[in-house]
Amino acid sequence: KILQEMCSPRHLSFSRPFLSPSEAAAASPPLLTLLHVRDRVLAGELGDIFAFACAVRHVFASCYLAHGSPLNGGAVARKCERLDLVFEQVVLTLPRQVRARASAVDADCIVL
Repeated sequence: KILQEMCSPRHLSFSRPFLSPSEAAAASPPLLTLLHVRDRVLAGELGDIFAFACAVRHVFASCYLAHGSPLNGGAVARKCERLDLVFEQVVLTLPRQVRARASAVDADCIVL
């Protein structure tokens, strides 16, 4: 459900670099994509919401690390910030117990 919302046409204007392998590879340095996360989900590598949330946050963290802060004016970083906000908003709609496992404040989730 979360990936479907992030990949929906409504968010395509800023999610495209994280969905297209060619656009991700064209970025300098290349981006991790949500397609990698989707493939890991389908392969059963991400067994719960905690692992999924960590993988998605890793995509965002690697983008911020490579492209800087959205405040510094990087177009890719601004798109990443918008998609990150969509992710966090969708997480907030999950049931409380699930949302707690996906929480960004969980110390066990080391992103980078």
